[in-house]
Amino acid sequence: MNYLVREEDIRGFIEIEGWAHSFANGADLLAAAIKHPLFPSQLTKKCLYTIGVCLFKAGSYIDDEDERLIDALEALLDKGTEESIIEKCMLTLESDLTNKLNQEGETLSFFRTKTNIHHFLKALYFRLLFRNSGRNSRNMIEALLERWHNGTLRKESSNDLFMFLYMNGNDID
Repeated sequence: MNYLVREEDIRGFIEIEGWAHSFANGADLLAAAIKHPLFPSQLTKKCLYTIGVCLFKAGSYIDDEDERLIDALEALLDKGTEESIIEKCMLTLESDLTNKLNQEGETLSFFRTKTNIHHFLKALYFRLLFRNSGRNSRNMIEALLERWHNGTLRKESSNDLFMFLYMNGNDID
């Protein structure tokens, strides 16, 4: 986890040199560690924090790095992490993204981060669908992406977002 938090080189494929893919390989290592029988469940929140940090790194993921981060998230779900913890993580991602927009404006850095997070959420949506699980999480992803699409998340607090999701039938503990 510390490696992924500290790593700054997010490049995937590099012309002439080949694959760097440090983030994808780091995500694979994280997923393997989570799957280990001796993985301590008290590290779950640190794993989710690490995934979030990766999504806010400078640059855009273009070589399926987001999919590899989802492998780690799926490993957490397989270990029994409750859906409500994942939902809180998604709310934090969107709240942090909204804060970034409010602080920076529509900068290139903001758009690349938004792209990373939205690609991650879209990929997560389908992974959950393919697993036939995470109905509430999928509903939350739909609501979050719809609100970004409609431009209604700008300058909102996480409390406003929480109330929107709650009022639209998403049960969040």
